[in-house]
Amino acid sequence: MERFAELYRSEWEQIIAWQKAAGCTIVESSQEDIDAFAGLPAWETLRAEWKSDAADAGIEDPERFLETMRSIITEEIDKETTR
Repeated sequence: MERFAELYRSEWEQIIAWQKAAGCTIVESSQEDIDAFAGLPAWETLRAEWKSDAADAGIEDPERFLETMRSIITEEIDKETTR
């Protein structure tokens, strides 16, 4: 998880740098907007579909996989918002 978090942060920073170099304006969402987006009902539908597809593909515990990913992403978002 630590290695993935490190790679994710590095990749994110590189993407932002490329966009700035290309003249793009970077706009960050407020925590309120992020929470509203993350709370959309469509995410639960997509999550259920993904778990079913992952199980069909042989993933033994798709829920655990999703929770691990959620934990990594949440941790990185929290780091970004406290910088």
